[in-house]
Amino acid sequence: MQPIIISIVAFALMFGAAVGAARVRAALPDEHLGAEAKDVVARSIGFVVTLAALVLSLLIASGKASYDEVGARLRQLGSEFVLIDRAMAHYGPDAAPIRETLWRTMTMVRERVWSGSEMNAEKLTPHLPALGIERVEAMIRELAPANERQRVLQSEALSGLREIKRTGWLLVELSETRMPKVFLIIIILWLVIVFFGFGLFAPSNRTVSAALMFCALCAACAIFLILELYAPVSGLLAISPRPFEISLSQLGR
Repeated sequence: MQPIIISIVAFALMFGAAVGAARVRAALPDEHLGAEAKDVVARSIGFVVTLAALVLSLLIASGKASYDEVGARLRQLGSEFVLIDRAMAHYGPDAAPIRETLWRTMTMVRERVWSGSEMNAEKLTPHLPALGIERVEAMIRELAPANERQRVLQSEALSGLREIKRTGWLLVELSETRMPKVFLIIIILWLVIVFFGFGLFAPSNRTVSAALMFCALCAACAIFLILELYAPVSGLLAISPRPFEISLSQLGR
């Protein structure tokens, strides 16, 4: 389910809980709405608010760390492609087919990662480690260096390919990091309880309703932000492909 849909559902549940609490209050006996009852409910809701705020902050921090790591690995991936291409450019004309294959491989990676849907293992594995890179590695190994300089360049290119493989599999693992559904359900449940408590003793007027709606919107935005951070190459907060495209534009020069 898309983050925007989940956020809208969460907003509806939270604000709906506040509106429903006002109707529940009208049906409760007066002894259930006294000062002592209000104090207990306020303390209980305060406890749940603290828990919800703590979990939300942890989830945002975790999602941001994962988002930044994916961005750094993608930039590193682009740099490694450029370094291998430069090594093969200095190697000589014999490496021209390798550079062409390297460019096609990087183009496939770019299209595969930023294709408009979520990045996952199925999108990365076939094109990055298994096909294009393996083909490039085989072609480099088949080179017959004529001097020490070419042998060094061949060794550097093979070392760069190992880094690309390592980075590619790290990206596969990072792309499988998702916000646990149980966490999402629990945090939304806590927020629904909080808004029910807010609405239970709140006066019925437009100002209060607007304040509760604004708070519910802010909480829904926090959930949206968390879900977007766990989908780093899709959605409104998608990592820009521009750095990768700049690296791609350097290949073959």
